[in-house]
Formats: sequence, C-alpha cells, structure tokens
Amino acid sequence: MASHRSHWQRPPTILARFDPNLTSEDLAQVPVTVDGKVREVLSIPVEASEADAREQAIAQTRVQQFLEGREVVRSCMCQGRY
Repeated sequence: MASHRSHWQRPPTILARFDPNLTSEDLAQVPVTVDGKVREVLSIPVEASEADAREQAIAQTRVQQFLEGREVVRSCMCQGRY
C-alpha cells in the first residue's frame, strides 16, 4: 500500500515567538479638539506629559486659528490610553 497524506494532514507549522518590544509604539497619534471638533492630530512620544502635549497642541497654527482671542479653559489627556 502506498503511503500518502490526505489533504487535511498538514505538517506542523512553526510559529514565531511573541516579542513585546516589536509591538510597542514610540509615537502616539493624539487628536486635538477645539469646540468639540477635531482640529489637529499630533504625533507625540508615548512618554510625553500632559503639559508637553498641551504646549505642542497650542503651538499648532491650525489650533491657534480657533483659539484666537480666547484662552484654554480645560484640557484633558488620558495618559497611556493610546
């Protein structure tokens, strides 16, 4: 009798090992909203503080257009949620 494999008997597959360093991101995409609408999306380091992110957001020309003559009353950033 000839030995043959049926189509459902596949050879074992070798899978790569999980490396958490390859899945971590260095930069985060953070939306900047003014009056409830997204005005800009920043690429900031994941370790950035809320103060650093706020400074970068206010420095954007597109955001400055909407803040002209106004002051920022509230800012919110969820650290580690991106």
